[in-house]
Amino acid sequence: MPRMIKSGLIQMSLPKTEGEGTIHEIVDAMVQKHIPYIEDAGKKGVQILCLQEIFNTPYFCPGQDKSWYASAETVPGPLWN
Repeated sequence: MPRMIKSGLIQMSLPKTEGEGTIHEIVDAMVQKHIPYIEDAGKKGVQILCLQEIFNTPYFCPGQDKSWYASAETVPGPLWN
């Protein structure tokens, strides 16, 4: 018998961008923006939930601005608990 798995995807814009706050403020704002959607997915029975690449900061990779290295976390870290 096939097993049914319910999945979901969250992709959204940043509530704050570079220049509107510190790296910590931008990361925190993005995490707080995601929480209601993550909770809603759980209530709907989502078993696998995907977030966009580097979901908690702007996609800084093309610019290679070293200041964004401060957004890196250890594993386990605050978002992994």
